[in-house]
Amino acid sequence: MSVYYDSSKYTVNDNTYSSSSTPPSGPVDGPQTVNASGPYSYLGCYSEGSNGRALADRAVAAPNGGGSIDYCESQCAAGGFQYFGVEYVSPKSESFLADILTKSS
Repeated sequence: MSVYYDSSKYTVNDNTYSSSSTPPSGPVDGPQTVNASGPYSYLGCYSEGSNGRALADRAVAAPNGGGSIDYCESQCAAGGFQYFGVEYVSPKSESFLADILTKSS
C-alpha cells in the first residue's frame, strides 16, 4: 500500500511526529508513485500484516469511473484523516484512511 500523510500538519521521523523532521524521500524504484497530492506527501510503500489493515479507520471504494490518488486524497481531507493509502490503480483502486498507521504494517 502506498501511504501518504498531511505534510501541512505533520512531519515524520522514525514513524513518529516531529515538527523538525524531514519526510523520507520514498523508494527509488518499483511501483510509480506521486510525491504529493494536495497537502499529503508520499510516506512510503507498506506491506500489511496478517492481523488487519495498516490504515483501519475507513475504506473507500472507487467511484464508477475509477479511483485515483487524488480521489483518495479528497476523501481523506474531507474526513479529516491524517493518512491515506492506495492499493491498485484505476479502475479498481482501493483507498484506506486513518489517523494511525498500525504497528502491524
